[in-house]
Amino acid sequence: MSRKRKMILLTLILIIASGAVISGIIVNNIKGEKTESTEAPHTILYVYMPDLVGHMEDSAFSKLNDIGFYNIKIEYEKTGSSEAGRVNRQSIPPNATVGTDFEIILYIEEP
Repeated sequence: MSRKRKMILLTLILIIASGAVISGIIVNNIKGEKTESTEAPHTILYVYMPDLVGHMEDSAFSKLNDIGFYNIKIEYEKTGSSEAGRVNRQSIPPNATVGTDFEIILYIEEP
């Protein structure tokens, strides 16, 4: 076998081996296995985003929590379009496929 072919073969082996290591790390993190982070591990699921517009803040937050979302942020805004404490809009549109690790912002009508 020529030197050039040996180098190509060695390069391919290294690429395949490194891909296996990287995919192993990704799979471990998706399974929620312990990482170097100090936060508790989460299992990442891919689900459809519910339509939360019009829901009360507590109800919308609980619904997201029950599905498995843990990166939920609340922002208050004064629009006058709905009653205080109701969701005016959400950062991810309804029915979009999202991971439970995605950041979700609920925009709530302030009093």
